[in-house]
Amino acid sequence: MRYAQGGGLTPRRQAAREQLRLEAAERFAGGEKTADIARELRVGERQVEKWRRAWREGGAEALRSKGPMCVELLSPAQWERLVRELERGTLAHGWDEDQGWTLVRIRALIIRLFLVEYTVQGGVEVDAAARLVCAGAGEAGAGAGRRECRAVAE
Repeated sequence: MRYAQGGGLTPRRQAAREQLRLEAAERFAGGEKTADIARELRVGERQVEKWRRAWREGGAEALRSKGPMCVELLSPAQWERLVRELERGTLAHGWDEDQGWTLVRIRALIIRLFLVEYTVQGGVEVDAAARLVCAGAGEAGAGAGRRECRAVAE
């Protein structure tokens, strides 16, 4: 599976994917056909074939996750604080409110607050946090909040 710009799966999505592989292993043991498994699990047949090869060589254990590709840089409490700080807006952090949050600005805020460095290209989770803030601002109906969020993906 390819991921845009070196992304990858979050730990939650990685665990869900592992569950799919383990369910496939049970079906392999039951003699089900690759096409049927792929259709039921909503994955490609080639992926199921790859899982089946791994299962033949190492059993269900071979289908378990190898762990995250990288270690999470921020704790859950730090993510919560980041969301609160993003909700305060760019003006509270010394930027013009006209331009809103960008990934570059969010990265700079993370460095300033937590002394942790994310790359802009690796900012998938950072972008998700910013979008949560933007969704909240939009629901609140604050015009300034909407302007604040329009530049998140730039």
